[in-house]
This record gives sequence, structure tokens and C-alpha cells, in this order.
Amino acid sequence: MQAFCRQAGLQLLNAAAGQSLLCRRLVTMTPLHHSRKTIDELDVRPETCEEQPHRCFFLNGQRLDMLLAQMSGHSRVEGLVPTLLPWSPFPEERDISWSRILPENGVQLVAPLLMCPSDMDFECELVVVELISLKDTITWLRFGWNRSAVFDDSGYARGLVGQKVEWFDGLRAFVFDKTCYRREVLKFSAEEEMWEPSPKCTAFNLLG
Repeated sequence: MQAFCRQAGLQLLNAAAGQSLLCRRLVTMTPLHHSRKTIDELDVRPETCEEQPHRCFFLNGQRLDMLLAQMSGHSRVEGLVPTLLPWSPFPEERDISWSRILPENGVQLVAPLLMCPSDMDFECELVVVELISLKDTITWLRFGWNRSAVFDDSGYARGLVGQKVEWFDGLRAFVFDKTCYRREVLKFSAEEEMWEPSPKCTAFNLLG
């Protein structure tokens, strides 16, 4: 019965407003002992700033860095920019950001999300997100400051990012329709680049 109700609801949404509205306001039916859960809206669109215009994440209509700063009480989050921007001079960092933000089905991991716009790399303030990919959804479970070193005795160790995290309090999980999530995230791959992308960059492989 649950599957039937969910399918019927999707058909009504499609008939009433088309695929774009479905991506924005998709509702999943949950068992009776749970409350109804609405899929959150993730948008990627240009934002102007004094230093350089760039694309930003917007979560349910509010710019992500501002929303996280408000909800977590960490004012330093405001003004940070997405790690998916092609601003880092280190190919390893761009590769890590892309490979983790679009995980395979069933994978749960910690991905770089927001970085300092001045340093433009993982060595300064870095917000990470723990996320999980399921069949139809991507869920951002929790957010926090990366406390893992990006260097070790052998030099660069950016793959360690997310192993140690100071998690924020006061934030709920955010659930996205996987098709819509992928569509929005891949908008960053069209950002005008300051450096040439790494040949291994997941986003360009996906688009190619």
C-alpha cells in the first residue's frame, strides 16, 4: 500500500506541475508511525560578491553558508564558498571534492563542502558534510569543521580530510531527490575556471 500511495502521489505531482516542480517539492510517504518527510530543495545559482561572482548552494531558498551560520551559531561559516568552485590551485583538492560529493549508491562518507575564499584551499577554515547516497535520495546528515591535517610526514595528505571533525550542534539532516541533487551539483562544472581542471576530475568525466 505504501508503494502504491507513493506512486500515485508522484503521478499527481507530475500531472499538476511537471517534472521541475517534482524535483523541488517531491514528497515521500512514510509509515504511519513516522511523520511525513518532505524532500529539501537544493539550488545552485550565481551569487555576486565584491571579490568575484560565483555559484553558491542555496538550501530551501537560503544561501548555504548563511543558513549554517545561523542554525549552528558559528558565525565564521558565513562567507565561505563551495569547494566545488575551480578555485583551488591543488588538483588533489578538486578531485576529492568532486569524488565525495557524488557518492555511489549505498556509500556514506564525509565530503569537503565550504572553504575560505581568501586561501581557496583546505588548509584554512573548511566545513565538511557527512552524507549518504541511497537509491532515490542523497542525505546531508551533519556538518562540521574539518580538524584533520592536510599534511603528514610525507607531505600532502589531503585524503585525510574529514577523518577528524568538530560537528555542529543544532542542525537537522537535509534530504534531496538524487536526480535533482545531481543536476544542481553538476552546475559547478560549468563555472569559469581560474586553473585547468585535473584530468582525473570526476565531474568532467561524468559530463564527458
